[in-house]
Amino acid sequence: MNIVVTGTRGIPNIMGGVETHCEELFPRIAAKAMLRLGEWMGCKFADHVIVISEVIKNLIARQCGRTKNVHLVYNGVPRPQTCDPPEHF
Repeated sequence: MNIVVTGTRGIPNIMGGVETHCEELFPRIAAKAMLRLGEWMGCKFADHVIVISEVIKNLIARQCGRTKNVHLVYNGVPRPQTCDPPEHF
């Protein structure tokens, strides 16, 4: 990703102008890029991937090309076993 910003002042740490906004935004952009890279690597190289919805399962298939060993577990935990209610109910 390449980002170019041009401003008229060019002096960082001075309030106002595009430079101040860039000082705030660039670390956030870099952090978001690192999170996306981590997600991609996890989906690409993990032996198994657990997802919590069909939407996320479809995103992984479309964005990472991963359809094998992708397990859908709602809410991130296995569904509890149901039992018969006691007779007195």
